[in-house]
Amino acid sequence: MILVTGFTGYGGRSANPAEMVALALDGATIGGARVAAEILPIDLAALETLIPALIEAHAPSAVILLGLWPGEAVIRLERVAANRAQFEIPDAAGRLVNAEVVAGGPGGYLATLPADRIEAAVRAAGIPCRQSGTAGSFLCNATLYLALHHAACHRPGMRAGFIHLPYLPAQVTQMLDDLAAEARTDLRQCADLSGLPVGRDVVVIGGGMTAVDAAVQSKLLGAETVTILYRRGQERMSASRDEQDHATASGVRIICNATPVAIRGEGAVREVVCAYTSEGPGGLTLGPETFTLRADQVLKAIGQQLDGAPGTLALTAGKIAVTGAGRTSVPGVWAGGDCAAGGEDLTVTAVAEGRDAAEDIHRALLG
Repeated sequence: MILVTGFTGYGGRSANPAEMVALALDGATIGGARVAAEILPIDLAALETLIPALIEAHAPSAVILLGLWPGEAVIRLERVAANRAQFEIPDAAGRLVNAEVVAGGPGGYLATLPADRIEAAVRAAGIPCRQSGTAGSFLCNATLYLALHHAACHRPGMRAGFIHLPYLPAQVTQMLDDLAAEARTDLRQCADLSGLPVGRDVVVIGGGMTAVDAAVQSKLLGAETVTILYRRGQERMSASRDEQDHATASGVRIICNATPVAIRGEGAVREVVCAYTSEGPGGLTLGPETFTLRADQVLKAIGQQLDGAPGTLALTAGKIAVTGAGRTSVPGVWAGGDCAAGGEDLTVTAVAEGRDAAEDIHRALLG
């Protein structure tokens, strides 16, 4: 048996596609497995007892949790649940939570649904789909964590995962009609549908995953033009090729081998002056040719560097140097995630590195 759940409407939305899909699947038989649907409240305290109770009542072989990701244009398969709830808006009970989902629980879990196979099957059907390393910090992430935590503690053979759905076409049409009626030109995406200003012409400086995320979300929020400006060749971008393709498919333009040299405007940005670059043995050099990008919003996503690290802690390229399961140059200190050198700057990678470090710490403590 497969348990499918969906949330009711929230944040001023009367409809939630997750609820509609769950109810449409209720009672169906798929691949020889019967589907049972349950609709979840927008209430964390209720979910803390409801999720385990539903799992025990249905005894499913798999749990598929559905939710809405406002502004996303594709189906998102969530790979990670974090033990953290940090609400941007209150839940239905009026609580604005900033705490662990399960007090003292593990820092995170990896979803156990076959995400690669699901993604391939959905794409084969002509439906846009991608995997995601964050389920957010609201009830979607919390629900996935609760299900995986219960499985880990009581039903180790049960699989569970979360799938984020985009807006229904009718919902997008209604929002566009509302914006037109208000003489607004920017489509906004926020957890509670409150205002989030986005420029008409956005320039994002950088070449990593954060730059791609900022560019794609700007486009989804209604920006007319979005340009990623990267100073090196496209093959040097730290964003994966899939993420780059996702950006261009979303209408983002990527300009490589170019860097900003001036930002012009009076009181607000009006345009970005850029110069072409070339890379040689001595590093990057600016060419004599320049071009101008119209811009009323500029986003900087050029990475990060560790500041204030103790002198005894060895660094590599501005990050903590590690060996093995995250061991640093200081005995008894481990590091992982995006503050450690090497690996991908992904939530799923950070969770895996945290797990490996924890196991290594345990072995070290036991001698």
